[in-house]
Amino acid sequence: MALKLITNFEENIWKEWSERLKVFSKYRIRSLFYPKKMDELNSIIKTFVENQRESTKYLISKRNEFPDCWSKLSQEDKNNWNENTKRIKEFNETLETHIVQDKISEFLSEIDVLEKQRICDVLINYTSRIHQQGAEDLIYFSKKANEEHEKEIKTKEKRKTTQQKNTSKKVIKNTFVINKDNENVIQIRQRSAKLDCKRKLRHYYQNNE
Repeated sequence: MALKLITNFEENIWKEWSERLKVFSKYRIRSLFYPKKMDELNSIIKTFVENQRESTKYLISKRNEFPDCWSKLSQEDKNNWNENTKRIKEFNETLETHIVQDKISEFLSEIDVLEKQRICDVLINYTSRIHQQGAEDLIYFSKKANEEHEKEIKTKEKRKTTQQKNTSKKVIKNTFVINKDNENVIQIRQRSAKLDCKRKLRHYYQNNE
């Protein structure tokens, strides 16, 4: 089943192994096995193909942790990746020598170490930076939530104060109306009393004439 390569880093690892596999097509290398040891050559090639898949799958398994594009790397991460890639390329130059000396397993072991080192150097710095950013975001949003909460409390207090002031004004207004009504009642009663007094005086004079 073909692997689905998504990132440039995954493609990079796959291409590096493809370049190594090309070495086995060279006349000098094939002549070491032809004609009696071709099965051995095919077995070695098969091992390299398997390692190509395993190395690429290892990085694929880190997709949730590893950056998915070059632009997400810090300058330090880029430097580490380039430096480790340079070491891998330099070591690739020794592949023919390892084949001639029948040290294929040593070559594969060293390549595995170099590839893992390249990935880990980036992975450690990147995840550390992401976790730090996550902590800073958590502090920021927590602070923002507290500010919003305090703002909401102040708004409620302001609304409550406004309602209390409006209630006080309404009470004062109603009291004023009541007092005004009382004054009107008193004035009416006073006028009524005066009229009643005048009627009584008039009646008195009429009876005494």
